[in-house]
Amino acid sequence: MTSCKTLNFNFPDASLTVFSRDDEQNAPFRLHKGLVLRHSTVLAELCTDNQLVLDDSRDDLLHFFTAIYLGLAGLYQGPQDFNIIKAVVCLAAKYHVHFLRNQITQLFAGFWPSDLAEWDARNLQVDDILLPHPIQIINIARQVNAPQLLPAAFYDLSRMTSSAISRGFMCPYQQQRHHLLKSDLLNVLRGKEMCSRFLSTFIVNQLEGRNASHLCAYRNNPPAARTCKFAFESITLELLRDVNGTACRHSSDALFAILDSQFLSDDDRLSLHLCLPCQDAYTAVVVSARQELWNCLPSWFRLGSPV
Repeated sequence: MTSCKTLNFNFPDASLTVFSRDDEQNAPFRLHKGLVLRHSTVLAELCTDNQLVLDDSRDDLLHFFTAIYLGLAGLYQGPQDFNIIKAVVCLAAKYHVHFLRNQITQLFAGFWPSDLAEWDARNLQVDDILLPHPIQIINIARQVNAPQLLPAAFYDLSRMTSSAISRGFMCPYQQQRHHLLKSDLLNVLRGKEMCSRFLSTFIVNQLEGRNASHLCAYRNNPPAARTCKFAFESITLELLRDVNGTACRHSSDALFAILDSQFLSDDDRLSLHLCLPCQDAYTAVVVSARQELWNCLPSWFRLGSPV
């Protein structure tokens, strides 16, 4: 069978004619009624005399029908194709084509997950330049009712400067600037402040003046007894340098900063290093604090309960 793209959806054995809102200068789509309507009760109800008259653009419908016939493979290769996948998921939500909507939201959930371990894996494996901008994800999640994407997307955006968040995102591919809704803008700035406060509180409560573990390897060695305490002081100073933006680009990423503090004890920049028992005890603190922060994201960004 000749491919859908080659025929431009003008099948000789078509049983359904679909008109877009701008079909005055274009031929309508001629499709297979059974294939198209079995995926959508909404379209089935709109069908009259084997015809559909839709108020969507021809380009959007072209991507939508391509996804129905051929699946998503090839439709999305990176952020340059975001408008294509956006058209598909919005029409899938509009016409209740659940399998397409679910596939696309699952695709994005791989990059903006609801699980902290998956978020960490994403940051290790994926370069942000290969992903859509979080403003785009927040807006599309609102449009298609995919709240499970919002906590990670809001946090992702909060890692940027307040001015960049407020300014919005200029897409280099479509030369279109994307902005948040005013309420979302206020909430992401509020959540950004809450993350910053959490990190500051963590430093004060868990690092400043922290004593060695009661199992410290140096506890019975008086000349070295304060080694781990001094190491914690060095970690605190180094982390404060990062938080103040003088040492790394992650100063607005509380999850990263807390995790990074766990590994600073082995950093060559520090002259003193934690013993294994003290390292293990502090690792447990880091794991607990990061999970607590992650669990707080929906409330900090005023997103309601996580889905």
